[in-house]
Parts: sequence; structure tokens; C-alpha cells
Amino acid sequence: MVGALGQAHEVFIINETPVSGIDNADQINGELACYNEITKKLAQEFEVQYVDVYSVFKDFSSTKGAVSPGEESLWSDGVHLSNLGVELMCQTVLEFLSQKKTIDLIKTAKRYDSSVATEAYKDLKAFVLTSIPEHI
Repeated sequence: MVGALGQAHEVFIINETPVSGIDNADQINGELACYNEITKKLAQEFEVQYVDVYSVFKDFSSTKGAVSPGEESLWSDGVHLSNLGVELMCQTVLEFLSQKKTIDLIKTAKRYDSSVATEAYKDLKAFVLTSIPEHI
């Protein structure tokens, strides 16, 4: 699998966004934080870049007060992103890609069939599934 990663021009992981304004949001966000910590460690272990959108969403919602589903919220229903949430996600990822000059690399990158990626990442998927704590 690591050999297959070497074929890619750029590999990066985008973590999960928090949820808000729903029952058990604190518990779910605790589980998402655990999951995000695992993905961050995997990114470090496999030397791939990591985009932390979770923190951006938490910071934005705490400073702007956009914590409940609705017109001015990052979430349409507390889980799925609203138009504002999608815009924040796009801006965060675009800023990351621009800083890393990844967009220029993507334009010239060799394209691989999805079956090649599926095969290359099967061991990583198995590792992730066995790394998730039992309480989640």
C-alpha cells in the first residue's frame, strides 16, 4: 500500500466536521474528535497531509454563533452542511491546497483507475477499522 501512495503526486486527509444543534451532539462530537485523532495519526504515519476542518468549523461556530440548524448555520439539519457550511469547507480546503501549491500539481497529475486506489488502500481500511476504540 505504501508503494501505491508513492505513485500519487499528493495525498491528503480531510477530517470530519462537528455536528451541532441535535440530540447527543456533545457525545457525537467526542466520537468524531476520537476518529479525527486516529486519522491525524494515520496521516503522520503515512506522511500524508492533513486538513483540519473540524477545528475551523468549531472556531467559526463559536465566534459567529452559527451553532443551530437554520438559515445562518453551518448545518442544514445539525449533521449535513448548509450552503454556508459547504462554502466554509470549500474555502478551507482551497486555502490549504493553495498554500501547498497542490492545485498546480493536481492539474498535471497522472490519473489512476478507481480499482487501483481501492486495491492500494485495502490494508489501510482494515487498519483503520481495527484502530477504532470499542466504545464508538
